[in-house]
Amino acid sequence: MNKKLKYFLIACLVGLCTVFGVWQYVHKAPPDNSDKKPDVTFTFPEIMEKVSKDTASLSQLKDKIVCMKGCIKKISVDSNSTTIEIGDTNSLSCVICQIDSRHQDEFKSCKVLDPIAIQGFMTGYAIDNDLGLGNTVEMNFCSQFKNK
Repeated sequence: MNKKLKYFLIACLVGLCTVFGVWQYVHKAPPDNSDKKPDVTFTFPEIMEKVSKDTASLSQLKDKIVCMKGCIKKISVDSNSTTIEIGDTNSLSCVICQIDSRHQDEFKSCKVLDPIAIQGFMTGYAIDNDLGLGNTVEMNFCSQFKNK
């Protein structure tokens, strides 16, 4: 075998290994945080009070594991995702929890108005001062809180 062919085959092998490594990194599943202790726990009225009056400390909770306790206001299920809204029927404010796909089965028996505790990453919040549509807190990669 001549030198050019050897170098070409080695370059192809290195290229394939690099492509495979990058693909694995990009398609890596996010960590499962269902067994970790939350950084902070709130009830629905507590978090809505914090959204209304103390947004500075609320901003520090972004990307932290937060546990939310309250009643289920709405459940939205489609083919590959589940979203649960925590709130009360007297308010338009809510906590929107996007359920981690690995934990969707945990929520199959849940019904509207059931009490629930959900933990996940707090990803943001929206404050509505003008339209009267209520404040919203958003969470991702949620699972049921397991009191340990």
